[in-house]
Amino acid sequence: MGLDINDAETLRKDELELPTVTEVSRDLFAEETEGIQDVKLNRDSTIVPFDVDHFLIKNNFQYISLDMLTRQLKDLSDEMMTVLLDRVAANYDSYLNFCKVYQGGNNNDTLFELQKILPDLDSFMNQLRILTEKEMPRTQETVQDTLDYLEKLEEIKALLNNHITISEDMTVLKQLSKSLHTLCDTEPLEEELCIAVTQKLFRLFQKIHTLLETLSELDSQSLHHIRNDFLGISQEFQISLKLLTDITLQHTTDYPKLASLLTDIFHQIKI
Repeated sequence: MGLDINDAETLRKDELELPTVTEVSRDLFAEETEGIQDVKLNRDSTIVPFDVDHFLIKNNFQYISLDMLTRQLKDLSDEMMTVLLDRVAANYDSYLNFCKVYQGGNNNDTLFELQKILPDLDSFMNQLRILTEKEMPRTQETVQDTLDYLEKLEEIKALLNNHITISEDMTVLKQLSKSLHTLCDTEPLEEELCIAVTQKLFRLFQKIHTLLETLSELDSQSLHHIRNDFLGISQEFQISLKLLTDITLQHTTDYPKLASLLTDIFHQIKI
């Protein structure tokens, strides 16, 4: 059953649009401060201060890093300074007339407004400097320390799991080793049973040997006992393998599968 064209159109309309970050530009700030300029022209209205948090969230700047945003603002500031210098150089007389507006007596309203804004601007710059020079490095260091701590916990958890696994496997290893040693004394040999026990014992022997290597840096009393027990069982296993080898050599045609298994094991370990 195919998808109707109307259904496809409905799905396209219902698709969730991902947030897009507005490009930092002069026009962006001009739009944001346009209302403030209109209020200043109307002396009867209350001036609403520039809301930095609203400005950042409105333009989705929370989706980019502070370093990138700072770099974009610096590039915009450098661009504006270049443009300003070019315009001043091209219209120097107009620039002098412009500067006269901000000079003069105590009744200059524009100068008074600028003097009120200056402390807020200094405070903002100080907060930005503290954030970039102190708070951000401190936060990054805290995050890195936390990640290192969590990674160390994962390593400890893995070591504990290996320790528990070894203890359980050692119990099974002892039972299998004793069973194989007992089978070596039976006549005639039960070949299929000997093969099954030998294979399982050898695989378990390799597994425990690998786990002990992962715990080689630990030096606990419990691990000392496990290593000693493992050494004793490995010696018993070697004896059983030699006994089975002697039997298969004496009866070359009676136990072909067992002889093939022993040959494969000897290729993997040194007895």
